[in-house]
Amino acid sequence: MGLQWLPGLLAVVGLLIPTVAGGFAEWPMLVGWLVVLVVFAWLAPVVLPTRRHRITAAATFLPVLFLLAWEGGWWMIPADLVWLLVEWRGGAERTA
Repeated sequence: MGLQWLPGLLAVVGLLIPTVAGGFAEWPMLVGWLVVLVVFAWLAPVVLPTRRHRITAAATFLPVLFLLAWEGGWWMIPADLVWLLVEWRGGAERTA
């Protein structure tokens, strides 16, 4: 199966931490980021077909997440780093 599920799991857990800790007052942020994640997961196989594209995307998203830190990007950085490491070490096997 590989490790392709790990960045997605970390992203969801990373979003749930501030939402639950804040008494669900952060739910609009959670919904917004979940929409972004679902759209990205849907488009990624088409937009990022090769390992090189996925590594470039993961490295590009890292500073963007730092810029969006106050909007919840801070909690997505571990998932992005794991995604970068998974792709760097050989990429996750994709099944068509």
